[in-house]
Amino acid sequence: MAVRLRPLDQQVVVLTGASSGIGLSTARLAARRGARLVLAARNEAALRQLCDELNAGGERRAVAVAADVAREEDVARIAETAVAEFGRFDTWVNNAGVSVFGETTQVTIEDFRRVFDVVSWSVVYGCRQAVAHYRSRGDGAGAGGAVVNVGSLFGDRATPLHGPRDMFVGSQAKTTALAGALFPRLVDRYMERHMWPSQMADDRPSQPRETPDSPQPTAALWTAGYGMHVRGSNAGWHRRRSYWVAARTHPVRTVAGTGVAALGLLASRATRR
Repeated sequence: MAVRLRPLDQQVVVLTGASSGIGLSTARLAARRGARLVLAARNEAALRQLCDELNAGGERRAVAVAADVAREEDVARIAETAVAEFGRFDTWVNNAGVSVFGETTQVTIEDFRRVFDVVSWSVVYGCRQAVAHYRSRGDGAGAGGAVVNVGSLFGDRATPLHGPRDMFVGSQAKTTALAGALFPRLVDRYMERHMWPSQMADDRPSQPRETPDSPQPTAALWTAGYGMHVRGSNAGWHRRRSYWVAARTHPVRTVAGTGVAALGLLASRATRR
């Protein structure tokens, strides 16, 4: 049986990891398209600020739920809030993610488990809540719903100093997965030399979970980090040139250049014969 989804401007969307990055951008775009939103993250202050922004027109279109998706009971509370506020939800987006850098022997088992609890078990908890809710609905047109799981190339391939998985979307995931299957050692070397250094910044060193001056967890892995940043706070490394963007921007030139290169290669081979 085909699932019939409501138009976005008639949907209630649950979105985890909504206080920054992909979640923040998605929340703003969905609100602009008319969706009502249940926004979840650990950073309650950022969520409140975002809800104030989205509800500025006077209509209550977004509600905040301060929650740690690594806890199943918190995820259940997100679903309960959606039903209490809007009577239902139509799309559940598992977007929340955390990460940690370090060699496998340096990162503690506790930190590894924390990453896995957030990026893996939270997806299980969210999917269970969504499926149970959709199965319980019998509201005719629009019955059922959607689950969106935000994934990453790191789900298929680890990188040096980045054993836990990060969150990232795009065609690079498929390209890297294919290259990793065909040329595993070459991809390993590329990851080591280019991927993880591009994520580092001298002004943002790694933070331990606790310090002598602060016995409570302070690192973003364990507590709410920054909020209301679409692109993050890491200056990091910026690619000077994207051949993909250049090819998409100038398709005719790209096709012509590819054709000339192919003819040149064929001519070279014919000459050798």
